[in-house]
Amino acid sequence: VRGSFIAWRRAERVREAALVSDSVNHLYEFVALVGEGGFGKVYSARHRRTGEIVAIKIMPKDQLKDEEALQLEVFFLKLADHPNTVRYYEAFEDADNIFLVMEMCSGGSLSEYIKTAHETYGPGVSEEELARITVQMLQGVAYCHAHSVAHRDIKPQNLLFSCGQPGKGSAIPISCSGLGDAPLKLVDFGIAGVLRSDRPQKRLLTKCAGTVGFMAPEVREARPYDGRAADMFSIGAVMHNMISGLAPIWQSELGAYKFPGRIRWNSLSDDCQSLLEHLLHIEPELRPTAGEALQHPWFQAMGVPAPHDISVIFDRCFRT
Repeated sequence: VRGSFIAWRRAERVREAALVSDSVNHLYEFVALVGEGGFGKVYSARHRRTGEIVAIKIMPKDQLKDEEALQLEVFFLKLADHPNTVRYYEAFEDADNIFLVMEMCSGGSLSEYIKTAHETYGPGVSEEELARITVQMLQGVAYCHAHSVAHRDIKPQNLLFSCGQPGKGSAIPISCSGLGDAPLKLVDFGIAGVLRSDRPQKRLLTKCAGTVGFMAPEVREARPYDGRAADMFSIGAVMHNMISGLAPIWQSELGAYKFPGRIRWNSLSDDCQSLLEHLLHIEPELRPTAGEALQHPWFQAMGVPAPHDISVIFDRCFRT
């Protein structure tokens, strides 16, 4: 991927097609602000000709700290083609801002559903719902890793439901069946890392990136790390957040996380607890890969269909 990215970046600079210089307002009507953060703001918008509702991420140029990171995000979004990653449509720029036009995920974030599950329904996310959400996280991440990309900021806020309303007595959208509709989308590749494949030692990343509470210990301590293993820890941390309603807390004096609300693990099946313990292992090399995790017997026991042939995920080619 790294070599392809460099070649793509050079070509895009020559023909200036990565960010089309045009007025986004000519094609889209902005509807409402749906999110904001350090990167800028996200609006829902309507295509003036087709009526399609999209999400437009607006990033002020004077706040961009890493041009290559932005170009990498656009590169990956343009090429990625998987139901559990957000779909990119096009990009624009004007004198002040860069606009990324993407698929609209109208079902809300996993973070919002976790909060609702624990504050409104009390018991939180059920084990069956946990399995259906986790298998979709793993499928999206397996796809990224198969194409040498580590997300590096997996957290509930970066997992969005593409559509759906909560089912009766549940905080999770009723359409989240895991049976092909795949409404859970991994978003925000702004700090993704490219994994080199020529030599194992060069696959290690060094930038401390991510969100405390979901960042792997080796990343938090600024040690060289395998981005794939770090992503797997993050998935385990998201699972704990779904179970307990609380994020892991970093203990700098111990160089490790504590997991508030871990007593809730006791209500889960042994298979579920086994997967959690492996994902959250302090030693990165002892965590399962995304492909291995998808084959864990917990999913079969919960009646959640994971791919029988993991190559189905790996062989889903990038768009050309």
